[in-house]
Amino acid sequence: MDVKIVKLVTGELLLAGIQAENDKEVLLDQPMGLMMQPEGLGMAPWLLAADEKAQATISKSHVLVIYETRNELVNAYKEQTGGIVTAKPSLIH
Repeated sequence: MDVKIVKLVTGELLLAGIQAENDKEVLLDQPMGLMMQPEGLGMAPWLLAADEKAQATISKSHVLVIYETRNELVNAYKEQTGGIVTAKPSLIH
């Protein structure tokens, strides 16, 4: 599963696992909302009232762009959602 940033036409930025995608919609696994905080970039569950393992199907007409993200954000997302964090290459001997 690829973890990517999804920018919606509303301006919201989501960090989520892309579970599936077709011409009409995209299935997001555990979407997290990205927001600026005084200490830097923060994330919180996008669907606050949903199950913590929630998936969301979003119409592609509501998606402005889906793009790659930095490894630091991918690792932070995986830590928040209970995924496996990839070690930095310099840590592997």
